Amino acid sequence: MIQAAIWSDRGCYKRSGVNYFANRDDLFTQVGGRIYERLLPDEATIARNQEGVQAQTRYAELMHELVAAAATFGTAPPAQAAAPTLQIVKIYYDSPGADRRSNSSLNAEYITLLNTTRKAIVLEGWSVRDKTGYTYEFGPDVVLGAKKRITVRTGQGDDGTSSVFWNRRQYVWNNDQDTAYVRNPGGKLVDSCSYKARSTSAYVNC
Repeated sequence: MIQAAIWSDRGCYKRSGVNYFANRDDLFTQVGGRIYERLLPDEATIARNQEGVQAQTRYAELMHELVAAAATFGTAPPAQAAAPTLQIVKIYYDSPGADRRSNSSLNAEYITLLNTTRKAIVLEGWSVRDKTGYTYEFGPDVVLGAKKRITVRTGQGDDGTSSVFWNRRQYVWNNDQDTAYVRNPGGKLVDSCSYKARSTSAYVNC
């Protein structure tokens, strides 16, 4: 038993702990309470610890931001893809008026190409093809100047410096949807343009 007072030579007398605690459970409850009070940090200590955790979290966030910023420092923006040497710029797939396959109607259907370079291109062997497989191949003596355009018309006519003729008696480009392909003399795909027709337009700018 716990004694509440000790020897009588200190002005006290012996007395049993039974006088202070109602029972054993009461004893343990009060002892536990005192231990909790002794071990519990004060409010100032708790506040300092919380500030420390927040500071560590913020420090980690700042370090992540710094590393991310350093990773992009001094790097150049991604380069844009170079324009194809011979670029499709327009497809007029639905010639005006009724599709009666007259030569004037066929020639109102066309595809226009642009030389994007600063040098003239000899177009012999270059080709234009639709998705079905109809193919036009440029013949000899067709030279496209730097930054110049040339139009390939579906119908018949005499080739010139700005227009050449497919010499077909049927339309090439579908009125609903199609894809145009341009290949160099080696057969390599240089450019393509796909479209889906809109009721408000008869052509597409590629």
